[in-house]
Amino acid sequence: AIVLEEFNRNRDKVQSMMTRSINARFREVRDAINEHGRNENKEKILSELDNITHQVPIVNELATQTFDAILALMQSGKIIEPSAATKESAIERALSKRAPFHRKKNSVADALIIEMYGQEAAIAAPKDYYCFVTHNTKDFSNTKGDDRHPHDDISEFFNGQNSQYFINLQSALTANLPEDIAELDFEFNFDNTPRPLSEVLTYLNQLHDQIWYNRHKNREYL
Repeated sequence: AIVLEEFNRNRDKVQSMMTRSINARFREVRDAINEHGRNENKEKILSELDNITHQVPIVNELATQTFDAILALMQSGKIIEPSAATKESAIERALSKRAPFHRKKNSVADALIIEMYGQEAAIAAPKDYYCFVTHNTKDFSNTKGDDRHPHDDISEFFNGQNSQYFINLQSALTANLPEDIAELDFEFNFDNTPRPLSEVLTYLNQLHDQIWYNRHKNREYL
């Protein structure tokens, strides 16, 4: 429930940042080419950049669809609310300065998340399998060595059999569903590049003329 709440709270901000970042990068590149471009390929490069810029709305729309798909996936899963026991365990972590409170920052939400995970993993049946996946290596990962391993303060939740720790989703999926990931990689990395703007404009102009001609003849008829 906490992950879902944070996802919804930060979604619009992240999407906005992604859009601004892409547009800003293109502006920086164009400005650099205009200022420093000296050879005969300058106009060609700018034209190609315009073609790529034309595809930015497509990229933004794909990002929106991805956010929608992630949200639907999380909402379809089992929603776990923090219990009184979970909150008590998180408070004990804070008082004893154990991870994720070892960095002197407000980590209550993180503590509740890892405590809820630990409680679920503790009651797992032999056929159940749990993965804790996080990019937040500073709060959850080993601080003295390989950050692919959990911090010592939470290592009790990961037995390596039906509960494992990962720092990115790709490694978690590859470790557990290698054949499925290979199929998805082929499907989503299939080259289906949109046509460049210069090529599309030719057909747009032709379509414009055809529509104008059709309307002109209709007016003559009327």
